[in-house]
Amino acid sequence: MDLTFLGAVQLDGAGCANNSCIGEWAHPKVRLRGGGAVMLPTAKRACTWRTEHSTRTLVEKLDFATSWGGMHGVVTPIAVFVKRDGRLALQSWHPEASLDEVRERTGFSFDATGVEPTAPPTARARGTSIA
Repeated sequence: MDLTFLGAVQLDGAGCANNSCIGEWAHPKVRLRGGGAVMLPTAKRACTWRTEHSTRTLVEKLDFATSWGGMHGVVTPIAVFVKRDGRLALQSWHPEASLDEVRERTGFSFDATGVEPTAPPTARARGTSIA
């Protein structure tokens, strides 16, 4: 398998994911369905997305590590991260956001060297004809 897309409840700066529980394993606040971890060793690359970009979901330390280290990239409503030197690094932030906002809403530190806003979609990507 070349590429798989996985969801994650929590992600840390190393690209590890939590899909198992929030809180302590023995007495969790929320027990989750788990899953996804078996796909990481099978796929050459794994990407995930979050519909929420917050310090609650992008954390310094996971409550539980369901899978570790296999994420190639993460897309959120305000940014795109890619794996570089064993950590998630900022690839771009979306034009509606700012670098400061991404930093404020991310619970782990990340490299943002040379990063610029996400480029707008081309006419081809939008599906419109090019005259």
